[in-house]
Amino acid sequence: MDLSTNKIISTAGYSKKEGGYIVDTNLMNVPIEPNGLMNPIAAAILMDNFGLQLTDTVDLEGGVTVIDGKKIRDAEMHGNKIATLQSVIAESSNVGIAKFTNRSFNPQTPSSFFIDKLLGYIGNEKISNISNDKSSLLFWSIGYGLKLTPKQIFEFYYRVAKMDSTLFKHPSTLTKMHTALF
Repeated sequence: MDLSTNKIISTAGYSKKEGGYIVDTNLMNVPIEPNGLMNPIAAAILMDNFGLQLTDTVDLEGGVTVIDGKKIRDAEMHGNKIATLQSVIAESSNVGIAKFTNRSFNPQTPSSFFIDKLLGYIGNEKISNISNDKSSLLFWSIGYGLKLTPKQIFEFYYRVAKMDSTLFKHPSTLTKMHTALF
């Protein structure tokens, strides 16, 4: 995306097809699981609505944890223990985001609250393939169990890059996200 014009200037993806690879240039509206691209978005939800700070810490347990019987792992077994929210964002730590999410959402907070906030960040467009139960919340925060289009994902990052003052309810969240992503 060209940030000066808000225009998509190039899209492509490669898919394996029998006999080789094909290029798909029509990906902007195809829902995908956002995976690690969701971690900063989830962190923004937590900072803007639950008061988390970039300096708050969590134990990454070396890259694997179990929360409510669900095993969550980081993509790489990095061996890190204590990490700040800022480093969790920078390292795209699934364990870190899931633990911060679990710590922030109490049993009385409906999981739909997360989706409602997410919709505000990505332009209130439909989110595909979501299950609306409390156990899904941890997986949504790390980009699994919901599908967003690349256009929706770009919308969040574009608005942060452009310092869109309407993105968050607290102006300090925008400054913190801009700093964390930079």
